[in-house]
Amino acid sequence: MRVLLLISFLFVLSIHCYAQQNQQGNGDKLFLLQKSEKYRKMQNTGTTLTVLGGALVIGGIVTLSNSTITQTPYGTKTTGNPGAGAAAFLVGLGALGAGIPLWIIGAHNHHKYDRRLENLYVGFNTTPQQTSLTLRYKF
Repeated sequence: MRVLLLISFLFVLSIHCYAQQNQQGNGDKLFLLQKSEKYRKMQNTGTTLTVLGGALVIGGIVTLSNSTITQTPYGTKTTGNPGAGAAAFLVGLGALGAGIPLWIIGAHNHHKYDRRLENLYVGFNTTPQQTSLTLRYKF
């Protein structure tokens, strides 16, 4: 009885291990396409954040430099809007701080996965009907 249980366990374990193998071909291509798309979106988000952050920083600096706060005997007198300028400057710095790394990492990895998709493909096909080795290289 123990031997039968041991053989059954080993059989189930071997089926499970074979099922977890990564299939060459379409599975790899789909994986690379998903990664490439993910990093393309990351690059676009980083570009957008960087451009908008730069515009907000410049707008905040202009607004802060055009606003003045003067002390009068009757209180303070403010011309312009220094609060909005400071807020635009700080939000712009945050967007620049997040956008630049996203842009760089997204562009680098997007190009990396695109090159892997286009260049070399080596596959090992193990099906019950045939066993073969595939080598493909694009120039």
